[in-house]
Amino acid sequence: PLFRSLFENEETLRNICEKVVLKNMHFRDTDEELFEDNPEEYIRQDLEGSNVDTRRRASCDLVRSLCKYFEGPVTAICSAYVSSLLAKFAENPSENWVLKDASIYLVTSLATKTKTQKLGATKASELVDVSDFYVSHIKPHLEVKQTDELPVIKADAIKYLTTFRNILPRELLFSALPSLIHLLLSKSVVVHSYAAHCLERLFTLKSPGGGPPYELFRID
Repeated sequence: PLFRSLFENEETLRNICEKVVLKNMHFRDTDEELFEDNPEEYIRQDLEGSNVDTRRRASCDLVRSLCKYFEGPVTAICSAYVSSLLAKFAENPSENWVLKDASIYLVTSLATKTKTQKLGATKASELVDVSDFYVSHIKPHLEVKQTDELPVIKADAIKYLTTFRNILPRELLFSALPSLIHLLLSKSVVVHSYAAHCLERLFTLKSPGGGPPYELFRID
């Protein structure tokens, strides 16, 4: 690209990630109001892909564009921010949950190389361990018995599973089924809608070479 040289400096990339990407990726009060008061519109924007013009979608697209040309340094810079966000969340989850939300959005943006509306992510970055992040930072939220604890993070966790269903190992998908079924009981319209959507996607998942859906309930 014509202006590629302007972004090759690591400090420039760091400033973009911190002052543009992270700033616009954070969950704001208006997002929370939409989540609680107009869940149908929140789902339409977040899950159905109609948030093309929102700041969060633009931030995700910017990360993927930067990774196309500067994947190594951008992933390293953003991964450091992810670690910091997760550490602050762990200090006080009930107060700092917006930081966990931002970290999930950031990791999803870094990890997704190609995706479609129908299949979710079809190729992941080799620099991001999608499965390890799922096991360490996503799965625990799905398995919490309180269906209405940190609902935004639960919705994020379900969306992460849905997005990377064609990349995550089958055993992780299988182990998530009881949790997803339990989350159908959530009072949050967004959470139980995301859980139902994810289950539908898992039950119709195709094998990598095409053919019949995965036999998720088969024990090898």
